Amino acid sequence: MRIIAKVISTYHIELLHQNGISPKFFLLSSRSSKLIPILNNYFKDFEVIIFEEEKMSWNLFQVYAHNRKVYKQLKLKLIKLDFNCLILFTDNKPYDKFLIDFCLSEKIKIELWEDGLGHYIGSGTKKTIIKNAIKFLFGFYRKGILKETYKRDSLTIKNRFDKKNIVYQSKSEECKAITVFDEILFIGQPLVEDGYISREVYINRLLFLDKFFNTKVVYLPHPREDLSKYKGTSVSVLNIDTDAESYCVNNCYKYYLSAFSTTLLNINKDRKSFYIPIYFGLTHIFKLLNNLSFLPINVVNSLKNVK
Repeated sequence: MRIIAKVISTYHIELLHQNGISPKFFLLSSRSSKLIPILNNYFKDFEVIIFEEEKMSWNLFQVYAHNRKVYKQLKLKLIKLDFNCLILFTDNKPYDKFLIDFCLSEKIKIELWEDGLGHYIGSGTKKTIIKNAIKFLFGFYRKGILKETYKRDSLTIKNRFDKKNIVYQSKSEECKAITVFDEILFIGQPLVEDGYISREVYINRLLFLDKFFNTKVVYLPHPREDLSKYKGTSVSVLNIDTDAESYCVNNCYKYYLSAFSTTLLNINKDRKSFYIPIYFGLTHIFKLLNNLSFLPINVVNSLKNVK
């Protein structure tokens, strides 16, 4: 099979490698071109196809023309390539939907691989729909732009926990914990930045965790978070020089908590890991996660059930 894969993270690369997939082509945005050295470490005899990303600015007419043009440019590149299978890790972005429609029209097989919890529950917020409605005005690919999933009935779905047709060996299977803490680790997400919750409420909820558990709770921030919101607070923010997954498997904590971070799925500490979205008022996400009986992580409706 002659495969083209659209990757945007090292996790995607690792997942392809562990499942014995060696794409002939890799589709990278200009911003993801930094992944090329990592691709070279894992694969041989492949070609990288760079596509230009869409833009948003106050010059609506200029940006609209640019965005319509980038899809045409990518289509011309794709037509020249000899491939019969596309692998995607998301289907909620305009570029994903463009690629799906192109491949379906050319009768090319499409596989959608799990990218994390979003694969199962989407964003869990209506804010994504609002963002996409704005993108519509700026000339982004329009078909299905208000939908979080796209034509999945026509795609081959591959994931770890529901279909169980791909595998992922977490770093915890290769590493041993080097430091043990009698503390709780909270794995953060950009919930404030993404509009799920206000800054004040988020920080107050984090601070209350220390009091409730009578144990120090340390906070591992997400790369997209604005850390300035923690200045002047007593939130114990970690500063690490590695990725969250590597840190978690090399440091042993009493419990691992998060609203709904995918990291908990990748560290093999299921018995000590808990999703607590309802604690942050994310009732809809709690219901979505609670319906996923195949997930190995505890989804609790109260801090009293963290034990």
